[in-house]
Amino acid sequence: MIAILLGHRFVNEMQTITQLFFPGEGFVHVNEMPAKMPEGYAIMAEMAGNMAVAAVYKDGEKVAEHAMSVDSLPLYLSSGRVLMLALYHALQRAVGAYTPWGALTGIRPSKMVREWLARGWSDDKIIATLADPFCCTRQKAELALTVAHAEDRLTARIYEQAASKPLTLSRHPGLTSTQFAASTYPTARHCGLDPQSPSASRFNNTQKWMIASNRLRIKSAMTDPIAQLFIKMLRKTAPYLFYIVTAQLPLYT
Repeated sequence: MIAILLGHRFVNEMQTITQLFFPGEGFVHVNEMPAKMPEGYAIMAEMAGNMAVAAVYKDGEKVAEHAMSVDSLPLYLSSGRVLMLALYHALQRAVGAYTPWGALTGIRPSKMVREWLARGWSDDKIIATLADPFCCTRQKAELALTVAHAEDRLTARIYEQAASKPLTLSRHPGLTSTQFAASTYPTARHCGLDPQSPSASRFNNTQKWMIASNRLRIKSAMTDPIAQLFIKMLRKTAPYLFYIVTAQLPLYT
């Protein structure tokens, strides 16, 4: 299978959609129109401005074509996703294969549905959108919607539990943050040294310096731009993990 990709680099996206209709088929892409189209099937996917155009050729003849505008879809989709939709429709027209999840291959349907729910979309609108333009069957659309609602309820319950129960050190109840940090380092007594000896005093002072140094290092890291960017990304992609991480920072700062 030869794929002619013009004006973009969405190689993996095009291969994902193509293999829905030609499973196990080899996939070779080129970045310009060949002088002569090969025998058998070939696809062309072009991104020209905000227009996504996909065509399917068979034995050198164009048998299907589909064009979509990025601006015509109020779905907040990327250019790559719109081009995948255009190619899916062109291939379905040319080959006629049936896929119950339609063009949703390669993504988690519930994630996209949850984004639409957060924007205030109704259940009927979401099901209609999954049917057209994503070509998802009603059964699968309702399943994706059910899972998205369940995930929202679970997330809400996790947030409520996290907010109602302050973070505690269950393995070290009653310890302050300084005591907890100190308990993670061995003392002179733990190492079998006489607590009154000069070597024990030097050992304990070294341990105290290590505790203070680690606290300062973590505090400095929180002002580092890269660390701040990591925290922002964590907050956006994994809110509950973000809560756990930020809740533990006061232990060290």
